[in-house]
Amino acid sequence: MALLVLAISLTLSQLVLAAPDFCKNLECPQYKVIQNFANYELREYAPTVWVSVDTDRRSSSLAFRKLFDYIRGANNVEKSIEMTAPVLSSYSKDTMVMSFMVPSELSENPPTPNDADVYIQRVPRTQFYVRAFSPLFAPSYSTYSRQFRQLKDDLIKDGNSYTVDPRFFTAGYDGPWTSSKRHNEVWITKA
Repeated sequence: MALLVLAISLTLSQLVLAAPDFCKNLECPQYKVIQNFANYELREYAPTVWVSVDTDRRSSSLAFRKLFDYIRGANNVEKSIEMTAPVLSSYSKDTMVMSFMVPSELSENPPTPNDADVYIQRVPRTQFYVRAFSPLFAPSYSTYSRQFRQLKDDLIKDGNSYTVDPRFFTAGYDGPWTSSKRHNEVWITKA
């Protein structure tokens, strides 16, 4: 009996994914690494719920403010919600979608945003190729674009299939004033 309990405990512990250090005590999307490559890795992310807003690249501060207002209580239950990581942005030709992950405890029934521009989206289990980098300062769009091109080149070189619709995702795990041990990523969806 004790052996069965130990086996079940070990199996359950393998299912619980610890947050990586770069999440810095914030809840992050759960994932498992499927394969490591020289300059990137393939991850499989569990289903998640995000609160999002569409904007153009020049209005990212406004998009952040709308999302921040939502987690500070601009929602139908006037509930403050814990900040999560990363701040996820997806870029296509002229638009950007900025998103905060809804904490898992609220994902079944997330509060409805008060702002009509802010919406909830559910993302199914998805595999992404991920390239991590550590810039000295908060990265600019051109820094993310350069990292995206490098990841895309590596995927082509390694013969990995991908889709870029939207073009790519950026994941920022640090506040804008963090100046050491920053962690940023670009994600490309596996085809």
